[in-house]
Amino acid sequence: MSMSFMAHQRDIDRASDIELDMERIEQDMREILLSGDEFPITYRNQSGIRCHAAYNRDDVVNAMIELDDNAFNSAVMMTGSDPIEAAKILCSLKARAVEQIIGLAPIREAAEFTEQEQAA
Repeated sequence: MSMSFMAHQRDIDRASDIELDMERIEQDMREILLSGDEFPITYRNQSGIRCHAAYNRDDVVNAMIELDDNAFNSAVMMTGSDPIEAAKILCSLKARAVEQIIGLAPIREAAEFTEQEQAA
């Protein structure tokens, strides 16, 4: 095997490890945010500076309101008259909000940071 082939294989392995880390981070983030707990994340920004972020239930509620404030307000107001339907609306909206937060979070950067920390 030539060195270029081995280097290419290492790059493929590293990319695969990063993809697996990304999936793990996304799943952990989804489970933790849906349960209402805080999810801390550490990554390096484009300048290489180490950054910390934490997503919590306030972020989820804000995302729910941003996604559909009318549905959120209606669900909150109907908790007294039809709590089951209100819960269904809020749960659906919460799941969408969590997915939006995950989509905007620096998942790839966090996975790359984790990979770099493990290599060091």
